[in-house]
Amino acid sequence: MLTTLTKLSPTVFLALAGDPFTSTQKFANDTIPKIQLIATAVFALVLAVTGLVYAFSGQELKQKIKKKWVDVGVAIVVVYGATMIITWGIQFVQNSGFK
Repeated sequence: MLTTLTKLSPTVFLALAGDPFTSTQKFANDTIPKIQLIATAVFALVLAVTGLVYAFSGQELKQKIKKKWVDVGVAIVVVYGATMIITWGIQFVQNSGFK
């Protein structure tokens, strides 16, 4: 089999191999929405649980929960910001990047 592949011309070999960017694009298009969905579910769960604890806790615990809500807010911005940057990067490269 290896000798058969080495006898092929480079153009035929590339035609048989296919476009590697197509599979990468498909993977990115399938994965990014799944990551956003999972992240949204996790963030909603964290906010719901901490909200319940906040409602039934004392003053000291309420202060700690407020700090955690800031952390969750930062995490939401990072997750959605990262996916937007990845999407922008893919579009930038597809449109020939810097010309």
